[in-house]
Amino acid sequence: MQFQVPQNIAMEDRIVGSLTPIQFGIVVLGGGFAFFVFTSTSIPSPFSQAGGLLLAFITLVMALGKYNDQPMYRFIRYIISFIVTPKVRIWHKSGSEAPIIRPNPNVTHKEQMHTVKNISREDIARLATVLDSRGTEGHSPKLKQPIPKPGAK
Repeated sequence: MQFQVPQNIAMEDRIVGSLTPIQFGIVVLGGGFAFFVFTSTSIPSPFSQAGGLLLAFITLVMALGKYNDQPMYRFIRYIISFIVTPKVRIWHKSGSEAPIIRPNPNVTHKEQMHTVKNISREDIARLATVLDSRGTEGHSPKLKQPIPKPGAK
């Protein structure tokens, strides 16, 4: 048996001519608003005509325009979501969303620098031995100085 396999599944449906439902909605709403501004009697005639024509042009660009093969209405939505959403995401085990962390202006650059540790070749060799034996050697490496805990000064 042979079956017809649908092609171009990701393509939007065309309802009026070559307009998709979203494009048709943009044309209807934007065109109606532009017509209202164009025929408005409360605004002086040259300003209402210029405003109506400008709104009609913006409506046509939003409905029919494309940028990088994306419809203009989707491109504008992406720009707005980029501006509104935070740029830094921080993972927390609890699952709640945390606010964006900003650098503390009261901390100086010298306080942020880490101290340099003096570790000898013997310390590295002892550590390598313990790691290679997976701790079965029976003793821990003896360092010349204790290792400071993180956050301790």
